[in-house]
Amino acid sequence: MIRYHRIRFLFQRAPARVCDWLLDRILKLHPDANGNITAYAEEELRRAGWFKEDALYGDMMGNAVMRQVRLFSIEGHSGMSAGIASNLAQTVCMFRPLTPLTGEDDEWGEPYGEDGTQQNKRFSAIFRDEDGCTYNIEGRVFREPNGATYTSRDSRLPVTFPWTYTPPVVVDVRASE
Repeated sequence: MIRYHRIRFLFQRAPARVCDWLLDRILKLHPDANGNITAYAEEELRRAGWFKEDALYGDMMGNAVMRQVRLFSIEGHSGMSAGIASNLAQTVCMFRPLTPLTGEDDEWGEPYGEDGTQQNKRFSAIFRDEDGCTYNIEGRVFREPNGATYTSRDSRLPVTFPWTYTPPVVVDVRASE
């Protein structure tokens, strides 16, 4: 039997067609895994156009999502456990912490620059100045009338611990005359 770390190594370094081939072999060991969730996901992605050559990233995104769904289906989740597992996976894949930041010293990287600023290891948008002032550089997102968004020094919001992730505050910017 192939060990998990070898499969992971192959998936990380193999082209998509090799991943698909490996996944097909794995799914043969779990014939019940290609159930409702796989069929549903494929139909929804198809309706949304994610398998078309002119889609964002061509058809690569639709195929990548289907590989994830097929692997997820092997786990056999349904109902509540599927929601919990997919929410946890989405959170960590977006590099968001699962528990509140504490502000303890082990959460901070080494000081950099002349001012001794440190970046939080658990959430990269949180910084601490040498004087202990902590802030979220993505606390505010500015949105132009055309929908374009950006951050700036004015995006900073103070942070107090324990801190739990919250989406940025969206600030609509008026059109300049």
